[in-house]
Amino acid sequence: MTSLHPSVPAPPAKPLRLAILEAGALFTTVADKYGTYLTLYRNMFVNSLPKGTDLSPYLDCSGYNVHTEELYPDLDSIDAILISGSHANAFDNTVWIERLVEFTKEALAKKKKVVGVCFGHQIVSRALGGKVQRNEQGWEVAVTEVDLTEEGKRVFGVDKMLMHQMHRDMVPELPPPLDGQEVQLLASTNRCKIQGMYVPGRFITVQGHPEFTAEIVSEMVEGRHELGVFDDAMYKDFMSRMGRDDGMAIALIFLKFLLGDLKTE
Repeated sequence: MTSLHPSVPAPPAKPLRLAILEAGALFTTVADKYGTYLTLYRNMFVNSLPKGTDLSPYLDCSGYNVHTEELYPDLDSIDAILISGSHANAFDNTVWIERLVEFTKEALAKKKKVVGVCFGHQIVSRALGGKVQRNEQGWEVAVTEVDLTEEGKRVFGVDKMLMHQMHRDMVPELPPPLDGQEVQLLASTNRCKIQGMYVPGRFITVQGHPEFTAEIVSEMVEGRHELGVFDDAMYKDFMSRMGRDDGMAIALIFLKFLLGDLKTE
């Protein structure tokens, strides 16, 4: 994705206060090596900037465990939220998931910017009154070429992009409008039609994982293979697709969205 909007936005007058809602725990082997979702997302944003650039003038990131501790920020004390991935199913009606859906509704109602990643993408759909379901085609895993819609091309500045995937649930159709604004489809794959959603100035989501690296996904594939979740054929296929991805470039688009610097806004 070498042509993706190369310019880095100027730091805001004061750092944007971003609450990262940690909706799941990473594999123990991954967490031991790479930290929590909060660490992964901080690193993702750092790596989206030129080498040596300090993130702190841009973002003030704080983490909240919403899946076991049900910790949430005061919406008046933050500017935006990022909802992480999770091992859980976003269509379940467990207490913590229902509370996360309601909190996301409140954040959108208060016009806090929202970024959703994988499970977070699906939670945004639910918060808007949309659907989430199991994908009948099964798992979508490892580096996958994603086709962009015309709106997606405007947002990301390219025709296609490569993104790490790790999911078997999906948003089957676009959710209803947000405050009269139609939800824009950003991207699709053959296995999963709704790969990203967008309402300018309000939210942006992706089904993939820009925060993951080949090393992280390899650890997860190894772990799920050992547990019998992935059979030998799936394991071989997934491990063969651990090459280059565009995660850090996508992270820069997230940053530009959060700072109000996207060309479409």
